Amino acid sequence: MIGIRDGKGLFQIMSTSNVKHTFLGCGQGVNRFLTVLGCILLLLGCMSCNPDGRSADASRTPQKTNTPRTTQTIPPSKTPAPSLTATRSPTPVCLGQPGRVEQGEYTSTLLKKQVPYLIYLPPCYPEAERSYPTLFLLHGFPFDENHWVELGFVEWVDRAISTNALPGFIMVMPRAPEPLFTSTDGGPNSYEVEFIEDFLPYIEREYRVDPRPEARTLAGISRGGVWALELAFRHVDVFDCVIALSPALNVNYARPPYDPFFLASEDRDLPSGIFLSAGKGEPSFRQATERLVSTLEQYNIQHIYVYTQGGHDAEGWVLVFDEVLAFLSEMWTQKN
Repeated sequence: MIGIRDGKGLFQIMSTSNVKHTFLGCGQGVNRFLTVLGCILLLLGCMSCNPDGRSADASRTPQKTNTPRTTQTIPPSKTPAPSLTATRSPTPVCLGQPGRVEQGEYTSTLLKKQVPYLIYLPPCYPEAERSYPTLFLLHGFPFDENHWVELGFVEWVDRAISTNALPGFIMVMPRAPEPLFTSTDGGPNSYEVEFIEDFLPYIEREYRVDPRPEARTLAGISRGGVWALELAFRHVDVFDCVIALSPALNVNYARPPYDPFFLASEDRDLPSGIFLSAGKGEPSFRQATERLVSTLEQYNIQHIYVYTQGGHDAEGWVLVFDEVLAFLSEMWTQKN
C-alpha cells in the first residue's frame, strides 16, 4: 500500500501492481516483522497529519479559489425602426441648401376659373414634419404674382434662412385677379371674399402652414398694401401682423366698413404688429401713409413706420427689405 495525497490534500491508501500485500494483510507474509514495522510507521504518519482524528479537508483553512465566472449570452432584442425625429441631426444638412419656389393654381369660386400663385418652401420643408409660419405677399398694380420675386425679396429671404439668420417660413404669392383686385373694396363679391374663403383655405389644405393668427403675416405693395391693411384690420382672427409698403391709400375710395382709416379709428382689435413704409420720392403716397400713422398714434395703436429716401418703384421698396425682415423676426420670435 502506498499513501498518496490527492489534488484536494486528502491522504488515501491505494494499491499498485508492485505491492503484493494489502493493508489488512500487514501481519502475514515472509518477512512478518518488516511488514508489521512498515504498517506501524504508516499509521504513525497518518496520526501525525491529523492528531485530533479529523479529516484532512476539515482541518485546513479554506483557501480563496478563482472560480471561473459563469456568463450568459443574451441574444439582442429586435431594435425598433428609428423615427425621423430620433435620427434627425441637430443641424440638418438640408439647412444649408436653398429653398424652392413652386407654381400652383386654385379655383376661384367668384370668377369660375383657375388662378395662379407662387409659393416659396424653405430648406428642409420636404424632410420636416412640422408646420411653418407663413408670409402672404400681395403684389402691386399692374404686376402679378411674380412681383416679389422680381424685386429679389424671395432671394433675400432664402439667403437669410439658409444662413440661419432667420427661422424657416413659407411665402405665398397669389395673383390678385381682376376685376376683383382694382374694382372692389371689400365685402361680398370682392377680393376679400376671394382671399379669405377661396385662396387661404386652399393653401392650408395643401401645405403645412401654421394656422394660428400669430403665425400668419399679410404684406402688400401699393394697391396690394391697401388690401393687406384692409384684410388684416378686418380679420384679426386670421392675421396678427400686417406689412404695407407704399400703400396706395391716396387713391383708395373704399366705403367706411372697408377703409383702413375708418377701421383704425373704430373701437376694435387690430393686429398686434403693424409695419408701414413710404419714401421721400413718392409724396402723395407718403402723405396718405403718414395720415394713417397719425390716426394710429391718436388711438394709441402700436405700429412701426419707416421713412426712406426712395420712390414708388422697385429701388424704393428694396430699401426697406432689411427692416421688413427684422420686423418679421421680432414678431415671430415673440409670438412663437
